[in-house]
Formats: sequence, structure tokens, C-alpha cells
Amino acid sequence: DAPNDTFPKALAAAKEAARIDTSLPEALVPHAMVELCYFRMLASPEEKFRKALNLKPWLPLAHNGLGLLQAAAGRAEESVASLHKAIAFSPLSVPLNAFLCYSLCFTRRFEDAITAGRKAVLGDPESCLAHVCLGNALLYQVKYDDALVHLDNARSLSHDSKIYLGFWAYACALAGLRA
Repeated sequence: DAPNDTFPKALAAAKEAARIDTSLPEALVPHAMVELCYFRMLASPEEKFRKALNLKPWLPLAHNGLGLLQAAAGRAEESVASLHKAIAFSPLSVPLNAFLCYSLCFTRRFEDAITAGRKAVLGDPESCLAHVCLGNALLYQVKYDDALVHLDNARSLSHDSKIYLGFWAYACALAGLRA
């Protein structure tokens, strides 16, 4: 569904949940995610993620949200630390391992990123997100053949989503596959 349709619905649901129970950390996290991902806000979502974690420190989605926010704010080391905390509470989560792969690239720890990306792909070979994160980590290491396999999988699994098609085309260009 289009972001203009889904994000306002998610925000309305989170606000309703918070109205019912203001101490519910599970309501704070989606509210913060909408603010971060849809409205591109930083301060308010960070406050909500931290409040959720104060109420429930073992909530992986709050650590994940905080990690994504920190990555968006250019705080790569903090992002990696937050994602490690999230994974400690949900070690088999494919999206968390994929996001860890993504964040590790920003810290230039490419071998660790590739390990996290491979874990994500093994967890769900049908995950576009896992394949694109691993593919990009492999690109940083100039492992074009492996990167192209994963980026082509992401492209194919996404039914040629423009974003995943763009990542694949970029990899093709780097590998010298102009056609």
C-alpha cells in the first residue's frame, strides 16, 4: 500500500492505543516510527523510543526504532549498539539482522555486516530487505558477483520495485555490466 494511505492509519491506531493506556510502550513505538519514517522527525521519535525502553527495556522494536533513528541522524556506532540490543531480545529476527548489516556498513565493519546479512538471508531467503542489505555490504567489499546475486534476488522478489531495481542497476554498473 502507498505510504500516504498506511502511515496515517498507523498513526491513528497508535494514538488510539495510547489514549486507552498512556503507559503502553507498544503504542509509543509505532507512533515514533511514523514520525521518523513518514514525517522525517528526529527529536520527538527519539523521546518516544527512549520512554518505551524505560517502560520495557526488553522491547526489540523500540531498540530497532532507536537504531534506525540513530542511523538516519548519522550516529552509526550508536545505531549498531541499539540494533545489537534489539537482536539480543529477538536473535532470529530477519529485519533486525538486515538493519544491523546496513548499520555496520556505516561503521565500515564490512565483514561483520556481511555476517549479519548472511544471517538475515538464511533466516528468510524470500526477504527483499535481507538480500538488498547483504548485497550492498558485498558491494563495499568489491564482491560484485555475490552482490549481484543478492541484489538480483531483491529485485526479483520485490517484483522489480524501483528501489530494488535501482540497487541492482547500480551494482551492474560497478561490475562493468553496462548492458
